[in-house]
Amino acid sequence: MMSISLIFLLIGCCFAAEKLASYNVDPSETSVSGISSGGYFATQVQVAFSAAIKGAGIVAGGPYNCGGQMSYTNCMYTSSPPITESISNTKSWSGNKIDDTKNLAKHKVYMISGTSDSTVGVSVMTQLYKYYSTDSQFIPESNIVFKKDLKSGHTFPTDFDSAGNNGCGTTSSPYISNCAFDGARAILEHIYGPLQPRNNGALSGKFIEFDQGEFIPSAKVNGMSTTAWVYVPKSCTDGATCKLHIAYHGCVQAYEKIGDKFVKNTGYNRWADTNNMIILYPQTVATTSISGGASLPNSNGCWDWIGWYGTDFSVKSGKQLAAMKKMIDRITGGFNPIDIPKELQVTAVTDNSVSLSWKPVSSAHGYNVYRNGGKVNGATISGTTFAIIDRITGGFNPIDIPKELQVTAVTDNSVSLSWKPVSSAHGYNVYRNGGKVNGATISGTTFTDSNLNSGSTYTFTVKAVSSSGSESSASNSATGKTTGESPAVGTPSGLIVTDTTSNSVTLKWDSVPGITTYNVYRNGNKVTSVSVTSYTDTGLNSATDYQYQVSSVKDSVEGDKSMTVTTTTLAGSTGNDCYDESNVAHVAALRAYVSFGYTFALGSNQNMGLYNDNVQLVDLPDELILMIMNKVKPKVSLLCSIIAIGNNRLEQLALDKCHSIDLTIDCFQSPYESLMTRFYTHVAYRIIDNIQSLTLNIRQIPDIVSYVEKNSNGILPNLIHLKIMIGRQSHRTGTPHTLDASSMEIYRVLHSESLSCFIPQFVRLEGSGGNRIISTVRCSTFMRSIVSLELENDCILPNIINPDGLFFPQSIRLSRIQITLNRFGDCVRLLTELGTQLCSFAVSIVHVYLQKADIISQISSISCPNLKQLTVTIYKNIVHYSECIVPLLQRLSNVERLTLLFAINITTTRLGHFVTELDLEKDIVSYMPHLCQFNFHIRSILENASPVEIGTFRQSVMTCQQAVICTVDYFNNNYGQCQLYSLPFIGNRLDFISNRFPLFDMNNMFSMVTMLLLFDDVKPFENLFFARIARALPNLKTLEVFNKLEQQGKGMIATSYPDFSRLSALILLDIHMDYAEQLLCRSRLPCLTELAIHEQVLLTIVARDSQQARDNCSKVENILTSNKWCDSIDAIRNFFPLVSH
Repeated sequence: MMSISLIFLLIGCCFAAEKLASYNVDPSETSVSGISSGGYFATQVQVAFSAAIKGAGIVAGGPYNCGGQMSYTNCMYTSSPPITESISNTKSWSGNKIDDTKNLAKHKVYMISGTSDSTVGVSVMTQLYKYYSTDSQFIPESNIVFKKDLKSGHTFPTDFDSAGNNGCGTTSSPYISNCAFDGARAILEHIYGPLQPRNNGALSGKFIEFDQGEFIPSAKVNGMSTTAWVYVPKSCTDGATCKLHIAYHGCVQAYEKIGDKFVKNTGYNRWADTNNMIILYPQTVATTSISGGASLPNSNGCWDWIGWYGTDFSVKSGKQLAAMKKMIDRITGGFNPIDIPKELQVTAVTDNSVSLSWKPVSSAHGYNVYRNGGKVNGATISGTTFAIIDRITGGFNPIDIPKELQVTAVTDNSVSLSWKPVSSAHGYNVYRNGGKVNGATISGTTFTDSNLNSGSTYTFTVKAVSSSGSESSASNSATGKTTGESPAVGTPSGLIVTDTTSNSVTLKWDSVPGITTYNVYRNGNKVTSVSVTSYTDTGLNSATDYQYQVSSVKDSVEGDKSMTVTTTTLAGSTGNDCYDESNVAHVAALRAYVSFGYTFALGSNQNMGLYNDNVQLVDLPDELILMIMNKVKPKVSLLCSIIAIGNNRLEQLALDKCHSIDLTIDCFQSPYESLMTRFYTHVAYRIIDNIQSLTLNIRQIPDIVSYVEKNSNGILPNLIHLKIMIGRQSHRTGTPHTLDASSMEIYRVLHSESLSCFIPQFVRLEGSGGNRIISTVRCSTFMRSIVSLELENDCILPNIINPDGLFFPQSIRLSRIQITLNRFGDCVRLLTELGTQLCSFAVSIVHVYLQKADIISQISSISCPNLKQLTVTIYKNIVHYSECIVPLLQRLSNVERLTLLFAINITTTRLGHFVTELDLEKDIVSYMPHLCQFNFHIRSILENASPVEIGTFRQSVMTCQQAVICTVDYFNNNYGQCQLYSLPFIGNRLDFISNRFPLFDMNNMFSMVTMLLLFDDVKPFENLFFARIARALPNLKTLEVFNKLEQQGKGMIATSYPDFSRLSALILLDIHMDYAEQLLCRSRLPCLTELAIHEQVLLTIVARDSQQARDNCSKVENILTSNKWCDSIDAIRNFFPLVSH
């Protein structure tokens, strides 16, 4: 037995990757593509070796050499990196460090940017487009396609499902998604022209792992793996003249990170197999050391686009680029140029054959004949004639493929098509989503497909039909989307787990009427589609948690996902043998080993569960206890549970962890009084000098300040960050409260101002003791060490009350602030006081108007030389925008990152028109020469705005780049508004959204919005509109509806209720009764705790006694009405059991 084992080990040790071979590849047919860092690297290869490259496909990449000129973060996210230096370097290096830029003029480039990609957003890709073309003229614009409407995250798009792929709109490993868009085809077809249909079955060729280390010295030191992959179709192995395409993965997409998913799941190989194309997949590795011009290690295995392995990373001498050129030269080294046969013609046809002839090629050894892309001869043909015979008589009739299929018109239920005629065609067949739709053969070249669903997308192809009934290959595909709202698709219910094993989970759910297809999701990623109501998911890891959802699909429209079920697979065995012993026995028998308190099988390394099923915390190794502490974080309750309990080991671990502690004290209810007493008597003195970050509930401030004054001379020496919370939340659920007793007065005042927000944003502390508490702490020595201060978003910093008129008289180090101020003048005074210290300032302002005449002179004296990051939020309509806001921003000339969230009453300003992108450029951006990132959402309101004026304005702003969206609306109250915002959308609220707001269906565009105000006096809000909102705003917490128009479609029976899973505050004060019924009786509101509602509407809802309304109101703790009421008290108490009356 021993000798056999040794032989096996020796054989294994002798294995080595193959040497990369040479093939008959035309060097002029080489192209590149890449995603993320691979996109940046593909551009570097393209530019550095432009003489050898035909074109490029860039997914989520950026301008050439961007990372060599500035911090890499300025080349990512939603920035717009400057390209002047990139263009200048390219021109100066031309013909020397890089190939002559004249070569670029013939290149074809296909660019893809997802609308939900915030890692490398469309603004970065736009700068790449400008680098290629408009600002440099390197590549003609006609040679570039820029696809920026794909509703995808930071991912490579395909049109098929693969194991482990993430959802299209998400950004997670393996960063490959079924987005119903074939990214590989789009790139390859743009570069090489029309392609033969791809191979969706078993591939003909081989995946070869080759020795990449021979092309670069010290491969791993320079960020490249010692091995890489290449796919070679059989035709290329057989000697056909082939093309070469190189596909570069992104960060955390290398083989060492995700296995062969990028190599096999991106779709390139399917097209390569039928189009004589070799696909090269070079591979990186992560490096942990810092070298070259980089300031951080390449721990994610990215391609070198910032200088990790040398400052010459983007030119021909760069280590990774030089290696790539060697690989290209190796593969194309077998090219055997041979002339193309000419004058191919059909010389005769019968019912079952076609005879061909062609001119001889002097250097040819023989010839191969291809029919519809497939080789038909066996042995090589020695002559210049050949007859193709179909064994089925009459079954062969050569017929051309219809061309230029296009969609000519769409309605709510139809799509019209047209195509070019085929001279030899007897008729045509039309296919929708792969299935034939016409009955009799179509004689003309147009067709209208009817009885379709509204708001749905369909893909069509056409095949020509010969006189014998045979069909041609399919035409190009054409996609059409019907107009109108998408049909509601029912959501599956009753999802349960019926069985689990160590590697599988079995699911079952209730059927949905009319549905024959269901999508199954694991951990948010689609794993399969099934036609039954059960599914067994196999190939899972043992002892692992999994989450599942299912959705219904009808006519290509997918409904909402079901509720999530969570299950854990069983612990697995060590192999084929069955053992009944405990994990302790497995370890003793050397069948397993222990690591971090868990048992792992020898050989497979499969997790078998805890080493001891009855393990106690003190039984775990130190490493595992520290992991638990990292998960829990050292909150007060954790520290009180470990320190001073008599266990020296646990105490020492906790104290070792507390060298730089982030402490949160949010316990203020009576059950925690004894805990806080224990904290101050037994714990605080042990950690007081190590606290670096402190998060305090406002009620805890007096106690902590008093303790510090008595025990630490009034200062925490290492405290850097302080966050203050007001704790305005439900005692039962922990849900933050939005409404308070003053809300009704605010409502009456603000709704007298048209298009002015009511949704509560701020909390005043006057009268509650909070004003005094915060004023005391901000003026105390407690603030001396603070560098960063954060006041909870909805809490207004009290007015100055100290004699010297300073906000923070003790804060000599304060440089980062996030606060809310009551008046614009307070903001001016704060900047005057701390201007020279500040580097980051995020402020929300309640009121903006000229309080005093000297405010303008105070603005002119502000100096903030170090302020680099600025966020200003003003949701209440700004009255004096031109007089206050614009001059202030113009003073802050050193800002590099700017975020503006404004509502502006244009009627009171000097503008006289809606705020446009040009206004922002002229009034703000031009005064900030260092600005590299600008995010904004500007809502401007104009009185007496006619539809004609708004329509004209809409046409003028539609020329904006895709990175900026503009929507214009008008209402019957003579007000109009314009919403102008950058992408991705960065605000957390949307105000005065009407039926005409067009973008709720954009994938994940508004997923971070938590507050929404709906307003329309032109058209009612229907059920489908609320369903769209529920899908588009999954994190919505506060909703106000302002619409007095009766719903027109309320009689329609909905297949499912909209699910507002996180909505906690609902405001229904100025509404038609229909909207109360819509939201309280025909929606699901499982987290509703606050309700503001007209008293008559409330009484009607209670009287109708809907079970769904009862369920939605069962957790409500706070009710506000527009007038006092006393009728039906008992019924209301019964309906709202948690409300204190």
